[in-house]
Amino acid sequence: MSTDKEKKEQDGNISIKVNSTSALNPEDKALLKFGEEILVKSVETAKEFAKTMITLITGLFAAYFAILKFLGAETILDEPVQDLIIVGIPPILFIISILTFVLSLMPASGKMSLNRLEDIKKIRDDSLNFKRKSIIAGTIFFIIGLVIMLIVNITLLK
Repeated sequence: MSTDKEKKEQDGNISIKVNSTSALNPEDKALLKFGEEILVKSVETAKEFAKTMITLITGLFAAYFAILKFLGAETILDEPVQDLIIVGIPPILFIISILTFVLSLMPASGKMSLNRLEDIKKIRDDSLNFKRKSIIAGTIFFIIGLVIMLIVNITLLK
């Protein structure tokens, strides 16, 4: 039997919401499974992304100096100080980006009781928010560094 009304049942301290008494169709089951995977794997996904970006940026950091050398940047020391500063900005931004990604790998902190779901949810939400903000900051520093690196390299090609 299916109803559109929400029913609430009380069983001691547990509150149960029943949206429908009909069996779930396969699409709804798949959506519930997808939602569960997102809930469970979101912290791990953020960690894996941060680790991948750290590896990528570390490699790009080394490649930047190799590209500069290939493009003849040894002569840049004869250029004005402004040019030296511009050439030095990408590595600094890459280092800041790496640090923000490392920061996103920090474990969750705070007090929680395993008997209180609210505590666990708050720690999880706070941890995900911190990781998300760190990842966004790291990505922004990376993109700005990458754009300036491309400008420097194009300028050296001329």
